[in-house]
Amino acid sequence: MQNNHSVQLLKAAIPFFDVAVGEMIDLEGLFRAIRPFTGGRERWVIDILLQFFQMERMMSMMQLMNAMQSREGDPQDMSDILRATLSPEQQDTVDMVSSMMSMMQMPEEAGKEEDESVDF
Repeated sequence: MQNNHSVQLLKAAIPFFDVAVGEMIDLEGLFRAIRPFTGGRERWVIDILLQFFQMERMMSMMQLMNAMQSREGDPQDMSDILRATLSPEQQDTVDMVSSMMSMMQMPEEAGKEEDESVDF
């Protein structure tokens, strides 16, 4: 401990390690707590990790939306309502995740089209 920076970082991190044996550490909370005490490359890495957590939440939300849309009549209305509550940055993230999910579903749909083809 050679400087106040290290002490502040440890003070922010210690509460996240006070968990029962076998209990998961809240990594996202830990990264959010120590982020203000980092700089440069450290902060850049933490920001990437926090974006990963945000993307994971967005993908879960998209899966939930897809499940709800399969049960309801007009899925576009629900998407529009949810998108209206998001910031422009979050809307961009949702668009990116939607594109990724669409690309992941394309091979399945392509296989279905081949099965339905008719030989002449």
